[in-house]
Amino acid sequence: NVAAMSNVGKKKTLYEDIFKSACVDRNESAASDSDGINDAVVGNVSKLTIIPSGYTGKIKKGHLIFDACFESGNLGKVEYVNDYEYDLFIRPDTCNARFRVWFNFTVENTKNDQQHRRLDLITITNPKNHNKKLKKNRIVFITARVHPGETPSSYVCQGFIDFMVSDHSVAQELREHLIFKIVPMLNPDGVYLGNYRSSLMGFDLNRQWQSPSLWAHPTIYATKQLLMKLDNDELVDVNFFIDIHAHSTLMNGFIYGNIYEDEKRAERQATFPSLLSQFAEDFSLPQTNFNKDTLKAGTGRRTLGGILDNHTICYTLEVSFYSYTNMLTNEMIPYTEEKYARLGRNLARTFYEYYLNEGLLCKTSSTVDPVNSPRNVSTLSNFYLHNHELSKQSVTSSKDKHTQAKHHRDNSHQDNYTVRKESIIKSTLPRNCLEDRLKSDCDQLKRLNQTLNSLSCRTISYNSFSNHINSLYRSKSKDMS
Repeated sequence: NVAAMSNVGKKKTLYEDIFKSACVDRNESAASDSDGINDAVVGNVSKLTIIPSGYTGKIKKGHLIFDACFESGNLGKVEYVNDYEYDLFIRPDTCNARFRVWFNFTVENTKNDQQHRRLDLITITNPKNHNKKLKKNRIVFITARVHPGETPSSYVCQGFIDFMVSDHSVAQELREHLIFKIVPMLNPDGVYLGNYRSSLMGFDLNRQWQSPSLWAHPTIYATKQLLMKLDNDELVDVNFFIDIHAHSTLMNGFIYGNIYEDEKRAERQATFPSLLSQFAEDFSLPQTNFNKDTLKAGTGRRTLGGILDNHTICYTLEVSFYSYTNMLTNEMIPYTEEKYARLGRNLARTFYEYYLNEGLLCKTSSTVDPVNSPRNVSTLSNFYLHNHELSKQSVTSSKDKHTQAKHHRDNSHQDNYTVRKESIIKSTLPRNCLEDRLKSDCDQLKRLNQTLNSLSCRTISYNSFSNHINSLYRSKSKDMS
């Protein structure tokens, strides 16, 4: 037995000696080449401590120690870039660089919390709304920058936040009755690293909402958990979820929505984009579409639209990287940081108009009168129908309703939802005539640009507008004949 144990001990020692001889010291590792590492180096790094160039003191916490000197380990070389970045190189097989094992190594002596960038959640409301016993709270949940390269979304979100914390009476009224929860940067790691679409681990986080991982998609996981908690709270109603993005190929601002079986929910979904088109000159209602495209499965809008309460409306708000189009003159107007922020302010204004129509809010003295805004579709519709009885007849016919509502759909999607709400359908004819943009040069319509406490509005004289819409009607009548 003693002899047998002695033989086993000798074999174990011999194996360890052979295995350790295959490992290289830190100097050999540092001298080796990338990808085609010198064939003379036949082993992996062994307890290699990486310190900054010129450092002569003791090893500190954060000076990483790399080791791949174990069975199936592979790490041929480590290069220090900075305290938070290292270049690592795979070691190829000896004398045959075509083959290699994938990275397999350990790291020691790390600092705590070196990554763990914050995921900020901003809550904007009147402090009294935190007392749930007083009333049932309505929540508007907004996120942005899930794709790091879509920087315009941050400017839109910033414009919204700046307005919501201002002293404007519209902002005060919104804070009085609503709770706004905003995650301005859903992908902080990707933004910090300069990624275009992915997280630190290479995931498109806007495709992970169905089953996010706490380890791989922590920001999506935490945000979804919060939304589900709010959704299950009997004293809370999540009214809206809006995810702000930027589009690299399409122009203008527009919205993607979902297709709902519940007709009332679908009607409420169609109302908000229509209101936004009244107050934001860069928002295009014709580009807005409601779909269930399989390519969008896993997005926040699609996933949350299917699992949150039936009263919750989920949107993706897109804004162009480049410009928006004056649909009347076909002029392209480049976006600036201020114009992105203006869309954010107008988004807040649209929430006010939406809840004003629902009877939740009271009209403030400093709001822009919708009658004076030529982009107010309802006002245009009433004016147009009052002056032209033929348009009223065409709007009330069932056949034309479907034809007019079709302009709200993206023809490339067969399953897009047809807008049914009567007030919106009635507005499609004048909106068509004006191509969803009542804008022109000041010489033509004598347009007066006004700004009221950061809210944009537009007024034109009655005669100019009347002449213009009459000419459009005559032109449309000729085409129809």
